[in-house]
Parts: sequence; structure tokens; C-alpha cells
Amino acid sequence: MRRISAKVKIISIILLVVSIIAMITTYIVNDNIREFIDTKILKKEISDDSVKNIYTNSSVIQTMTLAKNIVTLSSGELKVYDFEGNAKNTIKMKIGNPIYDVEDKYLGIADKNVTKIYLIEDDKLVWEKTLDVTVEKIEVNKNGYMAVVTKDSVYKSVVLVYSNKGELLLKSYVSNGYVIDIEISPDNKYLVIGEVDYSKTYIESTVKVIDIQKAIKSEEGSVVNTFVKDKLLVNLKIKENLSIIGQYSDSVVNIGYNKDENKEIYKLSNVYMADIENTRYSFVIKKEEQDDIIKLKNTYVCIIFNESGNEVAKYNIGDTTPKNVIAKLDSIAINLGTELVVINQNGWIKKKYNSTKEISRYDLSSYIIIIWYNDKIDIVGL
Repeated sequence: MRRISAKVKIISIILLVVSIIAMITTYIVNDNIREFIDTKILKKEISDDSVKNIYTNSSVIQTMTLAKNIVTLSSGELKVYDFEGNAKNTIKMKIGNPIYDVEDKYLGIADKNVTKIYLIEDDKLVWEKTLDVTVEKIEVNKNGYMAVVTKDSVYKSVVLVYSNKGELLLKSYVSNGYVIDIEISPDNKYLVIGEVDYSKTYIESTVKVIDIQKAIKSEEGSVVNTFVKDKLLVNLKIKENLSIIGQYSDSVVNIGYNKDENKEIYKLSNVYMADIENTRYSFVIKKEEQDDIIKLKNTYVCIIFNESGNEVAKYNIGDTTPKNVIAKLDSIAINLGTELVVINQNGWIKKKYNSTKEISRYDLSSYIIIIWYNDKIDIVGL
């Protein structure tokens, strides 16, 4: 009897393990089952009447996420709240027309018509600087290093790079084109400047990769790669594996650090939306025809691809036309009007938020989503 009992236990354990493996495999490979489990069992779907709020008024001109914090900006101050909606800090700054960039817990911010720049970490002001010229663009990396594009009377633009302590590391001069985007690599070693020259009979975009340590000593010899393309540059992103990705009007290109590394990885034909802002991958949203037995219908899909252009994941959005998308760090938020779907870079649902009102202004980090209405900000944890 003991032997039979032992065999039954072993068989039961084996069956349990096999069942668990089968369930996990089904969850991974079957999109419909995974979405059902996510929304109905794991409760990843939430409505606007069951979330935390911050009540606001018309004086708020901008809101944003900063890691686990929420930031509101009015004409004379920047307020920081925690993810429960509790006030943490107030920082005095006069900004009416904000230019800013957020990367995880760092916020670089300035006013388009004023010469002052600020770096915020979490809920504290780290440093502020007063420049001689006005600011056109700001970019920060995950370590708090900041690149600032400024106007100049001699050159088209000057790019300044600051450390996270506020030390001016270098100046790079742009004489021909207009700066479209700038990036500092996650290891603080490279500055990438994307510019467009409209003075010719055709559009010419140039991306320069600059070695920061070399440029600190001398600008001469600091450019390690220059990539020129006769298409409009839209965006730049340095991924966490240090791949330099450029989004153009017709394609996505892996630019690389040497001239022979330039490679077009994705054609943007028949694409509804495209974005390269996530830390690991990039994505496009396309229309696909699907047979629902009765008739063919259009449905939208989010296709996620890596630095080689290979598809790594796919999320079926459905037949509702996306209004817009925001991609940050490891999350993609897809606005479907009164529904906001947040997926990760594997194409799996992180959260679904349903609203009784049309969603137009929102932001996200790795930890939270915020939805900004006229009188309140909804806070949704991821």
C-alpha cells in the first residue's frame, strides 16, 4: 500500500508540473487567452472611478510622470506628488512655455523664452543654470546627464552637455542644419546630434556621433561617425544596448558607431504610426486584414522589432483606430479614445484603463500612468 501511495504521489506531482507548464505555455503563445487572464483574472483592467486622483485647476499648464512621482507645472512653481497623490515638494521656477525631457527619475526643463535650465532628480532640484542665450531643446539620459540645444548669433545652434552635477563638459557647434534631436548614451560616453539642412534643393539629414571624452579635450577628432541621408530625420534613440537608432520619413536605420555599420532595418511603408523611444525595441502600428468568417475587416496591430529589424512581439489592438501613442522605457501606451492600453516590450498587457471621458492628455513611466483632465489627474499604478 505504501508503494502504491508513493507512486500515486509521484504521478500526481508529475501531472501537476505538466499542467502548470501547459498553462504557462498557453498563456505565452495564445494572445486571446493571455488577454482574458490579464484583464479578468489578474485584474489588469481598471476604470476611472476606482483610481487615485490629484485635483487641479486651470493654472496647471503641464503634467508629467517622474519615476513613481507626478509633476504639475504652473506659471510660478513645479509641484511633485507621490503615486498616492500626496504632495512631496514645491520648487519655485518661472516657466510659461516649457521645454523638457524626462528619463526615469530625471527631469531637465527650461522655458523656451528664458535662459534658465533646471535638473530635477526624483522630487529635488539638483542644479540650475542661467545661460547667455535661449534654449531650443533639452535631452537627459538615465544618469542625469543633460544635452541642451541653444540659439546662437554666429552658428545655427550650439549643443551644450552637462554632467549630472551641473558641470559643463563640452560645446558642439552646428553651422549648417537645424537640430532635430540629440541623445546622450546610457554610459555617458557618446553624444549624438541629428540635424536637417533645408538650404539645398533636397532635404539632407546628418547624424553625428561624438566621443564625449575626446570632445572634452578638443572638438577636433571627436566625431567618430557621420551618417548622411537624403530623407527627413524625425527622431533619434540610443538603446540600452547602445545601438543608435534613427527614424526617418521612409525607414528606421541602425546608425552604429562606424560608417560601415549603417543599416536600414525597417521600411515605413503602409505604416500608421512608428516610434523608436523604448529602451530596448522599436515598434510600428499597421493595419491588417483579418477574416472574421463573414467578411474581411481591418484591424490594427502593434509590431515590435529589435535593432536588427526582426519582429520580437506583436499585439493585436483591434478594429478601433488608435488616436496616438506614447513609448517610454519598457512601456507602450496606446490611446483608443476612452480606453488606454499599456503593453510591455513583449507585447503583453500591463494595464487597461477605461474612462467615461475622451482621453487626450496622458503620460507614463515604468511605474504609473497619469491621465490629465481639466479638473483632475487620474493615477494608475502599473
